[in-house]
Amino acid sequence: MRKRTLLIETNMLHEMHAQTIKLSNLFRDIVCRECGYSVPTYYRKARPSDTKLSNAEKEKIAECFDSSIDKIRDSMKKYLKYRF
Repeated sequence: MRKRTLLIETNMLHEMHAQTIKLSNLFRDIVCRECGYSVPTYYRKARPSDTKLSNAEKEKIAECFDSSIDKIRDSMKKYLKYRF
């Protein structure tokens, strides 16, 4: 007996929206891992009125941002054909 597979077409807008929502948590997790921050420390340092970041922290955070954007872009490669 053969199994029947049901193909469910994904909604491009829904998937991109979900990936965008995941981006903030992905970025936070990468920064916490790379900088050795706890989650509360991350949010404390993210406040505009709080501590100043060292140059090393700024550089590492910029790298983390690039990495998180790249991961989202890689997960959306199947939609690149729709770019204008």
